[in-house]
Parts: sequence; C-alpha cells; structure tokens
Amino acid sequence: MRYILLMIAVLYFVYKGIEFLLPSSWLETNHDLPLTLTIFIYIIFLAYFIIWKPIVKIIKGNSEVEFGKYKGEKWENVPENYLRWVIDNLDGAEKDGAIRELEKRTLK
Repeated sequence: MRYILLMIAVLYFVYKGIEFLLPSSWLETNHDLPLTLTIFIYIIFLAYFIIWKPIVKIIKGNSEVEFGKYKGEKWENVPENYLRWVIDNLDGAEKDGAIRELEKRTLK
C-alpha cells in the first residue's frame, strides 16, 4: 500500500512539473497534454523496471550470490568447491551463475 501511495505522489508531482514546464499557450489549446505526457512517462518507467531491467539481468547474469553461505559475495570470490556443489544441487539462476563463473575461471 505504501508503494501505491508513493507512486501516486510521484505521478502527481510529474503531472504538476509538466504543467509548470509547458508554455501556457500549449495548455490552452490542449488541456489533456500534461496528463498524456504523465501517462507516457509512467509507461516508459514501467517498461524499464518490468521489461528491460529483468532482461538485462538475465543476459548479464547476477554478479553476486543471492542465497546461502556466500550471500552478497561476488561469484568470483566463491570457492570452486561451492560452485561445483551449486551446479550439482541447485537449478535456475543460481546454477547458471555458478556455471558462468567456473567457465570464466577455466578460460583464464
């Protein structure tokens, strides 16, 4: 609920900021312009956080371990035996991150 209220407040200030920045002649001819621009900005914001950011995260992979004993550590600082354990026992992003790190180490 807190995030919804924050989002509404941000949208309100974006709307008021657009009203402030636009020339008054534009506002006289098109009363819906600030609302239209606010919605457009909001759609771009959502597209970034809902579509683009997760895609980049999948492509690049996580640079940090997000679970277990080494949570918060960079994959490059995790011991090789733990990487092998992750590959053998886990699935998904954790396994992909461990595989990617082992591949980097073998290429060096």
